[in-house]
Amino acid sequence: LWVLVWGSVGFYLVLFNAAMSSIPRDIFEAALIDGAGRFATFSRVTIPLLWDTIQTSWVYLAILALDVYALVAVMTVGPGGPDNSTQVIALQIAQNGFDFGLAGYASAMGVVLFFITLAIAIFFLRVTRRERIEY
Repeated sequence: LWVLVWGSVGFYLVLFNAAMSSIPRDIFEAALIDGAGRFATFSRVTIPLLWDTIQTSWVYLAILALDVYALVAVMTVGPGGPDNSTQVIALQIAQNGFDFGLAGYASAMGVVLFFITLAIAIFFLRVTRRERIEY
């Protein structure tokens, strides 16, 4: 788990740094003049302006969680660790396609994984939908 977290920290740091850089300083200065403290500025100015980036990061995290094949393949011994304790969908697809010679079954599993990923992405985007704030 920690390898996955530390492997992704750099990407999300750059993503949120770029989003924070795109917010004009005038908005923060206006909030300060209006008497907003640090928490109010963060919760009422920063978070709403970063909401599109937050949505995107949730979708990326969901996709990353479903497709951790490379991490499991490199970090475990054998197919899926001891007693398949680290078996993930992507590793199962690769085993069916290459080890067991079930290319059609592996292709079908890949298509199902695609639709599951698409459904989760649409779910996250619908649940976290808000009014678009432009500045």
